[in-house]
Amino acid sequence: MNEAIRWQLINATLNGDSHRLRVLLSKRVRIDILQAFQLFHLAAASGSVDNLKTILAFMPTINVNSRDDVGCTALHKAASAGHREIIHFLIYHGAQVDTQEYLVSIVA
Repeated sequence: MNEAIRWQLINATLNGDSHRLRVLLSKRVRIDILQAFQLFHLAAASGSVDNLKTILAFMPTINVNSRDDVGCTALHKAASAGHREIIHFLIYHGAQVDTQEYLVSIVA
C-alpha cells in the first residue's frame, strides 16, 4: 500500500472520520492483514463504533480477537480507554472476554 494512503487511513481512523475511512476503503486499496488489524485496533482505542462498522463492512472476515505485538486485542484497547459502546460492539461480534495480554505474566 502506498505510504500516503496508509497514513490517511490511520488519520481517518484515529480521528473517528468514518466517512473519510469509507471513501478510502472503497477505493479498494490493497491492505495486508497486519494493516487491517492495526486499523481495527486503532478504531477500538479511539472509540469510534462507526469506524469499526466501516472496517467490518469492507473486511468482514477480520478476526475481532486479533492481537497486537504485546498481546492486546481490540477489546483490551477499548476497555483500557473506557469505551463501553465499543466493548459491547466487540463482544456482540465475538470478542473473547477472557483473553489475557502476553505481558501480564512479565514481572517488572
